[in-house]
Amino acid sequence: MAGPKESEIEYWHDSSDVAGTWEKRPPPKDKIHIPGIVHETSTLYMADDLEKDKHASVGPDYRPKGCGNVYVTGGALFPSSGSWNR
Repeated sequence: MAGPKESEIEYWHDSSDVAGTWEKRPPPKDKIHIPGIVHETSTLYMADDLEKDKHASVGPDYRPKGCGNVYVTGGALFPSSGSWNR
């Protein structure tokens, strides 16, 4: 999901005996709390060209597909997002 920025991904490592830290290596499987992908944000998929990408709902100008004088903002709208889970 990170595309060309995959090398920049950091994972939260939690431990009961020390404070948690962000690290480049993924956590061990037994430390992953929820299987799959967690979406804290980015529920409105964004694309450069709404006509070519049938799954996108919002363009780079924050306007929803098919709406004239409407703009979207907030936690649902981000072109990419981090996640505490792998």
